Amino acid sequence: MNRVFRIFLFLLLFIELSTAQSSFVSKIGSYITPATRQWKVPGLALAIVRNDTVLFAGGFGTRTVSSDEPVDEHTMFAIASNTKAFTAAALGILVDEDKINWDDPVRNYLPQFQFYDPYVTHEITIRDLLCHRSGLPPYAADHLWQGSDYSRDEIMRRFRFQKPSFGFRAKYAYSNVQFLAAGEIIPAVTGQSWDEFISERFFKPLQMSRSNTDTHLLQKMTNVATPHVEWQDRLQTVEYYNLNNVAPAAAVNSCVADLARWIRMRLADGEFNGKQVLDKKVLTEMRTAQIALSVSEKTSKQQGRHFSAYGLGLALWDYAGRKIVSHSGLMDGMTSMITVVPEENIGFVILTNKSPHNLNRALTLYILDRFFGLPERDWSREFLEENEDSKRRAAKAWEKKLKARIPDTLHSLALEKYCGNYEDPLSGEARVYMENGKLVFYHNQKYIADLEHWHFDTFRANWRDPFIAGWAGKFIGFHLNTDGDVDHLEAVFDNPVTFKRKK
Repeated sequence: MNRVFRIFLFLLLFIELSTAQSSFVSKIGSYITPATRQWKVPGLALAIVRNDTVLFAGGFGTRTVSSDEPVDEHTMFAIASNTKAFTAAALGILVDEDKINWDDPVRNYLPQFQFYDPYVTHEITIRDLLCHRSGLPPYAADHLWQGSDYSRDEIMRRFRFQKPSFGFRAKYAYSNVQFLAAGEIIPAVTGQSWDEFISERFFKPLQMSRSNTDTHLLQKMTNVATPHVEWQDRLQTVEYYNLNNVAPAAAVNSCVADLARWIRMRLADGEFNGKQVLDKKVLTEMRTAQIALSVSEKTSKQQGRHFSAYGLGLALWDYAGRKIVSHSGLMDGMTSMITVVPEENIGFVILTNKSPHNLNRALTLYILDRFFGLPERDWSREFLEENEDSKRRAAKAWEKKLKARIPDTLHSLALEKYCGNYEDPLSGEARVYMENGKLVFYHNQKYIADLEHWHFDTFRANWRDPFIAGWAGKFIGFHLNTDGDVDHLEAVFDNPVTFKRKK
């Protein structure tokens, strides 16, 4: 075979591969555009990586619902809980440098971080923090950082008052505060803040030049997506929420151009542009199942899933015979999803400027289907149908609640008698006061509710913050003592909280 013919064959193969790649990306793009409209998502950014090559990095839709400024590969989003993989990887660097071990007791580095059960305080390890198996309830004490001015140290100090829900290491229960503590091991060992360490060890070597860990920096940047929520049947913007006090769990802000480099490094066993950013052993440990998660019958039937587990800052599951390594992120008006399939050397990131929704999960399965050559399936439609079904169930549950309401009852006391200051060792202070002739409950700038009498001494809580209103408890109950005075009130934030009336 002469040289000219070899060159011709190479060019022909290159053209065929380029055409196939272009068709692959075009098909995904043509699916995303109508899907974002169906889910009422203003803007979406996507990057797809294969064999250390970025097949696509770009955007769909707009940065805000009220303008035509387009989303592109450099548009900034909050990635929320996808920050957790950065924190786990950072601790992995310290393990690789023999400064810590995964199974070191947390008390060796953070003696101020204690649990309700002294046994757990003594035994819990760094590994336990990174795979959510402390025995505390899901999202334990999230209200300590949501809307509060508590520092990272104060949140960790108060955490000792959070009661467990089950045995230590018995079950998986997602925890942001425990990832905060995991991140604070970094300054305890290195003298560098978590933020500085993440920037120096990941953002700089990976050339993630637009990424940061502070929403205040976004105010000085251009090309930033605006968060959106659906509130009272209308899509509206909300402000970026500052996550500095829980940063190691959720504070990274980035764009798909930067995150494509993060994915490339992970697919290349920790190497990027000829430099070893992260040891392969660390990535292996992060991708190793640490605690099993249940697989519902519906998910098993719908996706053919056989297992689900959590590694270190990463979720693990199977699809079409492959091990999937992924994580989602959710905060006020923003969602993210990063997915890696190590054995196929592929990965992708999806960022959107609306929450909550399941479009990211639908697109994840759609893109995996395209990579794996599976029959085309309209995952967006299936998840939309599930979403509508969920709304119907919620409506029926509310109807049942309405029927259980006891009519024509009066509250025991004059409204002014419920006013005053309340306190909980875990949560801090709350107060109830009168405004325009009605009661208002105030815990912090996000947990504010207008109270509407329901029955007896129970009041419906109409939360003012649209994100909190989506999942916080709908009622606040007052309880009287034997003298007929208010003794305490009960609310539900991430979990039930009891505030004792202060004298």
